[in-house]
Amino acid sequence: MDNLLEPILTFNMSEREAKAYKITLLWDALCRKEFPNYKHDKVKRSGDPRKSLIFKYAYKLINETEGILQDKEYRLYLTAQLHILKQCTDGNVHALLGPQCFVGDKAWKRWRIWKDKYDKYMAKKSVRVGNIPITLPIKIKSELEQTKLFLVGFFGKYPTLDDIRQSISNKNLVKWVTLGRVSPYYALESPFVKQALGDQDIEKMFSFDIGVFRVHLNEEIRGYLMSIFSPEYEVK
Repeated sequence: MDNLLEPILTFNMSEREAKAYKITLLWDALCRKEFPNYKHDKVKRSGDPRKSLIFKYAYKLINETEGILQDKEYRLYLTAQLHILKQCTDGNVHALLGPQCFVGDKAWKRWRIWKDKYDKYMAKKSVRVGNIPITLPIKIKSELEQTKLFLVGFFGKYPTLDDIRQSISNKNLVKWVTLGRVSPYYALESPFVKQALGDQDIEKMFSFDIGVFRVHLNEEIRGYLMSIFSPEYEVK
């Protein structure tokens, strides 16, 4: 891997270019693993790798997912594309299996479908810290705390109603909920989200079953929501 990363220094790549190049290497490795007998697009081994088609799509992917996907999630994201393409085509992917398949709306939809199944699988495992079980209310409160940290970090301040309205308009909030950046409990109860949605159906907007989460919204959780998201409840 060290030798494979040499072009980063050789061609004096920027931080973003280096990230895109690493994604091209990851895509190449995952393709070979999932489809060992398929003739894949090659990662450019000589010359500037930034001129390759894979790099250009990897760079585009970074632009599309900036602030939404964490670096550690790109492996899962690329794996999702390959797994779903394999399922949908019975392994006979042919021209579909190019780097263009991991960018755009269809790629994002594949990711959401795969990630939902992945999360449900992971949820079946016991929620523990070390050997200590965590109760559901504690887990929900932790999700809400992380939600606030994420929103404040993303906007550089506590988001305003206009910020939330814009994040719904550009689908960012949908992506954040899907990826676990924003808790679905926040999406269900946030006064700002409710105002921003207006007459829109929240279940269709976020593509999750409201009942699964609504049942856990008791007085304790609602009280906690009001305490840590107090700016939204103070606005008249």
